[in-house]
Amino acid sequence: MKKTISIFFAIMLVVLTSCNSDEPDINDGVGQLIVNIAHDDSEIVEIDYSDYHVALTPEYGMGWSAPKYSEVSWPIDVKVGTYAIGVASPVVSETETTESYYFGEVKNVKIEKDKTTEITINVRLTEFHKSDL
Repeated sequence: MKKTISIFFAIMLVVLTSCNSDEPDINDGVGQLIVNIAHDDSEIVEIDYSDYHVALTPEYGMGWSAPKYSEVSWPIDVKVGTYAIGVASPVVSETETTESYYFGEVKNVKIEKDKTTEITINVRLTEFHKSDL
């Protein structure tokens, strides 16, 4: 009987440990983030990115609102975790079925506790079908 109980507890320990590894680590720490925007088109010398919108989407949880780039005081405090960060311009051109924006995204940006992460997002002209927006 003792051997059966010991085996049962050993199996439960393995099951609980394996289930626990699938859950994200919850960390209440904060790091800082600086986002820079660049353009892939070398013919354009100067671009005003102030009206571009920046969006942070955490790997787990809800996304951050998409304020204008000019309305954010960089660096910003961000909870520790992994994020996808996107940047989009206002509409550049529009047809009946499509809209074009300058758009860029960086995935798997890791924010570490008490560290500043600086990234550069390269934007390029991207056409989206209105039905997908």
